[in-house]
Amino acid sequence: MRNKKVSNAIKVGAFLLSSILVFHGNMVFSQVPGTTYYWVGDGGDWTDVSHWSSSSGGASASIVPGQDDAVVFDANSFSVANQEVTINDDGSFYSMDWSGIAEEHVLIFDSTLYAYGDITLNNKLSLRRNVNFSGIQFMQQSVFDADSASIDCAFRIIMDNTSDSLIFASDILMSDSSSCILVTGNLSTQGYVLNTGSLKTINNPFSGSDLRSIDISNSNVYLSLEFNSSGDTSLVFDASNSVLYIGDTLDFLNNLKTENLAFNDVTLNFKPLTNLQIIEGNNTFNKLKVIAGSIIHIKEGSSQTVADSLTLKGDCKDMITIASSDTSSTGNTASLIKLNSSIDFICFKIVLDADSP
Repeated sequence: MRNKKVSNAIKVGAFLLSSILVFHGNMVFSQVPGTTYYWVGDGGDWTDVSHWSSSSGGASASIVPGQDDAVVFDANSFSVANQEVTINDDGSFYSMDWSGIAEEHVLIFDSTLYAYGDITLNNKLSLRRNVNFSGIQFMQQSVFDADSASIDCAFRIIMDNTSDSLIFASDILMSDSSSCILVTGNLSTQGYVLNTGSLKTINNPFSGSDLRSIDISNSNVYLSLEFNSSGDTSLVFDASNSVLYIGDTLDFLNNLKTENLAFNDVTLNFKPLTNLQIIEGNNTFNKLKVIAGSIIHIKEGSSQTVADSLTLKGDCKDMITIASSDTSSTGNTASLIKLNSSIDFICFKIVLDADSP
């Protein structure tokens, strides 16, 4: 027998970090390493031992799977449609497979699932959360195939080994308020679509080798909220041949905050809000397009450089405004630099140090 421990979140400085960073501690799972367990008996709580069997549709094994185990949901797991499996407390698995379900079901997060390997979902499956930052935390190398599942939860990537990656095997379609947060390890979209609320990186205060990478090359990434790697000077970023869209029609706060990254093709749709919506960092863009009606503030002292094409097309009703984030002083300027590129513009105003060599 082997004991594995999974924990609750601990408090660290910022609220966001206190919500997402965890130690291994409180709950103990005991199991034979490498066992496959099948969910049985329709809906219920993850920690209810009566729902886990060592065979498909079989009797209870009287045990909760742990991080070495494969968990399977198939046609024998449910007798009727629209059943709910609730992550009522922290749980873990080596792999999770929903490919065999025959009808629509829901996986509900009141807590966190810790993934130590691959995940396969199903287009008949919906992931929903009752707690804001609940969802899946990826701990070791994982190939993730969503198979068009509907996803409304948080993904946290905090790998035990900085060389491990979360690797997409299909398009990932998440809700507008969902998030992907990278603390340690790597995220690779493999040319697939990522549609989510926010994509963030955060320095890991508990890691001696604080390394992260994001590879969105050849992918289309749609963010309803923001891309935010502010303060992350260790991030390795590859956006070659990618398309990044940030914005929404629901009055979300939009931002593009970095520590100086290179982007390929970026579209910003920053609708007017009371709070400033910021571009931060000295970033470069191959192509940059701003949607009509956007109001964007560039962090004072920073420069945004466009190498190929800059498109600013407003209209009489929805003018585009680009300004320095320092709205109280004329001394703290920002720069929008257009290199040997084309510029396509109408009905816009720029209130900063605009450079166009």
